[in-house]
Amino acid sequence: MTTVIPNPPVNPVPYTPEFEAQMTAWLAWLTENSHKFGDVAEELNAALNASLLGTTSSSVTSLTITAVGTSKTLTVQANKGYVSGMLVKLASTANVANYMKVRVASYNIDTGELIGTVESFGGSGTFASWSVFFDVQDPTIQSVPTGVSVPAGALLAKDDAGNSMAVDSVAPATILASNVTMMTTFPMSGEKTGILFTVGTTDLRFMSVNKDRSISQSSVSVGTIAGASNAARGCELTNGNIAICYSDTVTQYPAVKIISPAGLDVVAKTNPESVALAALPQVAALTGGGFAMTWSTGSFTRYIVYTNTLGITKALSNVFGGTNSQVGVVASPGGGFMTCHSPNSPYVQWFDAAGNLTNSISVNLSQLADQIGFVDLGSFAIGFYVTTSLGLVIKLVSKTAQQDLVSGAQLKTPDPYVFAATYTVRAVKLGNGNTLAILSLAGTRAVYVIVTPEGNFVRGGTLMSDAYSNGNEGLGVTPLGNNGFAILFRAQTTNNIKMFVVNSGELLGVSLGASGSRTNYLPNGSVNATSENILNVGSESVNYTRQGAKVVM
Repeated sequence: MTTVIPNPPVNPVPYTPEFEAQMTAWLAWLTENSHKFGDVAEELNAALNASLLGTTSSSVTSLTITAVGTSKTLTVQANKGYVSGMLVKLASTANVANYMKVRVASYNIDTGELIGTVESFGGSGTFASWSVFFDVQDPTIQSVPTGVSVPAGALLAKDDAGNSMAVDSVAPATILASNVTMMTTFPMSGEKTGILFTVGTTDLRFMSVNKDRSISQSSVSVGTIAGASNAARGCELTNGNIAICYSDTVTQYPAVKIISPAGLDVVAKTNPESVALAALPQVAALTGGGFAMTWSTGSFTRYIVYTNTLGITKALSNVFGGTNSQVGVVASPGGGFMTCHSPNSPYVQWFDAAGNLTNSISVNLSQLADQIGFVDLGSFAIGFYVTTSLGLVIKLVSKTAQQDLVSGAQLKTPDPYVFAATYTVRAVKLGNGNTLAILSLAGTRAVYVIVTPEGNFVRGGTLMSDAYSNGNEGLGVTPLGNNGFAILFRAQTTNNIKMFVVNSGELLGVSLGASGSRTNYLPNGSVNATSENILNVGSESVNYTRQGAKVVM
């Protein structure tokens, strides 16, 4: 109950007889209720005790200064204003440099028992005399909702949902422990990756894996291919089925069929033409349904557009005359598709969803060694090609012109520089619009580069210490979330299929451990990583450097 003392009457100007009567009545009330001033004092004392003054106390509980995240129990005075969620500081009365900041979990107002979790500390030692008082969080300490528990002293990131996430160097895991002779991949819905591969010479097989590297669909035979050196390609269609294309056994004619996500035949194999392939077929699902397929014969680079059920939208046509050892097709963001081919007729061409040519640009790829990768960004494409002198080079191609980027956007292979005759280039658009390109040199480590939609260099370097297998196809990339991706590769020596994941998220700093439902961290610091592999988070917004296996922020 709150005691109310009436306000005195207001002195009027000019003076009135009524005021004298009001003042007499007020003074009489004060005389009759003088005891109520004691009530007011008690209520004021209780209010102060429940406020900041009520959160100052002392303790003679013996406590040791310990790490962030550890629990502390101590006894302070009873009837204080400590509440759950409040931050209090325990400072040694012998030396205030020895302290702990504790987030209150509970306080017993009758016994004075206070329980909480250490959020930060200074000094060290064990003490039995503490000043305990309300405090505020260190302004250098920040926090994030706890998703994955990250111990104090470890690197901390947040995922796309904004929750805490652990960070470490990528660590490849074996997906298929078989002697795989060829492997290609393609993205699937639900952040899955489809894999086409051969074990032996001609048996073409399909399987799929989840983001967490668990098996979604186990290995199943889906066709017969013309040798392990003849790679297959696949894409997930808008109806959830999968189109696969490959070089048919014996004849080496281009072949295409539709399978289900379980690897079962939906539409039987057909051969678009009865002419042997000179360049392996490529396929891309279109945003409005259906897919485009391209390949090269001894005389022409060809393409055809199918519906989701292998109905023909655009009959077999020539992209360009001449034989090209490398051909590619990618879907355009607004519908339609883009093809690229080299080296005999290096062109980038755009088509609408019906397969009609809309733009054709000749590109200068005179230094091209063997492979090229392009990503269509709508108004222009961004391409990556390989030269023996520069390594991985970036090229912008608009629908009316081409532009080579400055040398800062070029990425050489790791030192010591050794150019291998066999290599693979893969390029994909990440969820945030940036483009990731990977160059895998046979028998050595792979390198990567990330560029913005405008073609500006973001970062690049070595992916990991694991070596890729020599010969045939053996590298795949799947975008994940905002800036993450999965890499699948055929490992050197064993030829097993391995996979590692770079999670989509943002590197925040060094964890101080969990406190309740949140994890505290420092945005600056350094942590030794377990290896020199890239970190398993796709962060690009935090300025950090690698020094050997140390991450410095």
